[in-house]
Amino acid sequence: MPAAPASAGSTHPLTVELSAGSANSSVACTIRNSDPEHTITFLTWDTPFDPSAVNTGVVTLKDAETGADIPSPGMKMSRQLPPPRDALQEIAAKSSAMRELKLASPWIPTDGKKYVVGVQGSWRAAWQKPAAQITDEELAGVKGDQALQGSFHGEGVEMELD
Repeated sequence: MPAAPASAGSTHPLTVELSAGSANSSVACTIRNSDPEHTITFLTWDTPFDPSAVNTGVVTLKDAETGADIPSPGMKMSRQLPPPRDALQEIAAKSSAMRELKLASPWIPTDGKKYVVGVQGSWRAAWQKPAAQITDEELAGVKGDQALQGSFHGEGVEMELD
């Protein structure tokens, strides 16, 4: 049964919304850019768009019945700097981008019970401009615009995991 989208408010122009994915045990993550004029580009590391998001603590799980947290491994990633340009995601003004996360990992329960899936973390770097305008120095320093620093949080998608 598809879950209603869940989102959390923020003063940051980027917000995260979650909904049940198209496949069983997957969650659709939509990141919206509410800025009315500017494209926002962000580094995908440690965000829901990171291919390692399920194991690095970005994805959170709670037992829907008891509210108990299901601990993730919280893997720490050693990444080579500077980040590659393909680790940047650009979202046009008043637009969004979506990716699905497959909830498949040894720590993810497959017992058919209901769980509440969420995401949390901080934007490591975000810029108020297209990816092509980000200089090599900005990328090497993993420093985004000061005004675009902050955290993200999306919660509330109840899913049956099997």
